[in-house]
Amino acid sequence: MPTVARRPWGLIAAVLIIDVALAASGAWMLSQGLGDRQSAKTTAPRTGAITSPETPATPGVPTATTATGAPPAASGPSSTPSK
Repeated sequence: MPTVARRPWGLIAAVLIIDVALAASGAWMLSQGLGDRQSAKTTAPRTGAITSPETPATPGVPTATTATGAPPAASGPSSTPSK
């Protein structure tokens, strides 16, 4: 007569405890990482912040200038007709 396999309840309980502990620690780390920093209240973007060329990182500061302060030359087809 075949016997019914027993479930490993100890292993299931151990895995569930580890899973809940990892979920709790991940939620805690996420809340700490997304919270406001008390020491640095600045409007400057963080390192690695993604900004598009149309919107400057800080208002009033042009994003694309050369060392002389002149805007860079356009790359692509020229808008002036060639002769």
